[in-house]
Amino acid sequence: ALNADSARENAKVRDRFGLPEDGFVYCSFNSMYKMDPDSFRAWTGILRRTPNSVLWVQSSPQDAIDNLRAELEGAGIDGSRLRLVP
Repeated sequence: ALNADSARENAKVRDRFGLPEDGFVYCSFNSMYKMDPDSFRAWTGILRRTPNSVLWVQSSPQDAIDNLRAELEGAGIDGSRLRLVP
C-alpha cells in the first residue's frame, strides 16, 4: 500500500509525464520497429478491456505515432490513450 508521501510522489510523476492520475499505465518501450501488427492488436484489445488505461510508448517519428493513433481510432479507442515518453 502507498503511504501519503508515496502517493503524492506518484501523482507528481504521472502529472510530469501526462499520465492519468487514477488510470492504469501499460508500457511498451521497445523500438517502434518491434511493434508489429499482431502485438499492437494485442495492446488494442488490452486497452479496450481496461477503461481509463493508456499505452505509454517511446517517442518515435510523427508518422509512426500518427499510424498507431489511427489504428486505435479504427478500433474504437480514443487515440489520446497512446502516450509518448518525452
